[in-house]
Amino acid sequence: MEDFNRDGIDSANFSANFTSTNDETEIFASNDSIVSNFSPFYPPQAAWVAATFAIVFIIVGVIGNLGTIWALLENKKLRGNATTWFVLSLCFSDFLFCTINLPLTASRYIHQAWIFDDLLCQIFPFFFYANFGASLLNITLIAINR
Repeated sequence: MEDFNRDGIDSANFSANFTSTNDETEIFASNDSIVSNFSPFYPPQAAWVAATFAIVFIIVGVIGNLGTIWALLENKKLRGNATTWFVLSLCFSDFLFCTINLPLTASRYIHQAWIFDDLLCQIFPFFFYANFGASLLNITLIAINR
């Protein structure tokens, strides 16, 4: 049985040729049909809009999460509640996202390239997906606890 992907291309026997023209890359299958036409960069306007939103999210996220952490820790009545600790964990996870992942993402949009060390490039997905998993787990635990 042949293994076909969603485009109907035999992925086990697939070979591709990459050609670059006018800052766009075309991928040709072995039968010379175009499989995908993509540009490795975002349009400048879209990149600046995305970077601007990332910076706004950094500012709002850091202030909002620190404020929530402070408010929950200051209120002695809430400290005994299990939901409070789940929300604190979620706030800490979101705070780390706003201080680690979003600045790197904003930089990538601004510079249209990865300007940091190769090691950071390799561990960035770990931070991103570990943070995503922690947030999802926290939200799930909050929902179960309610």
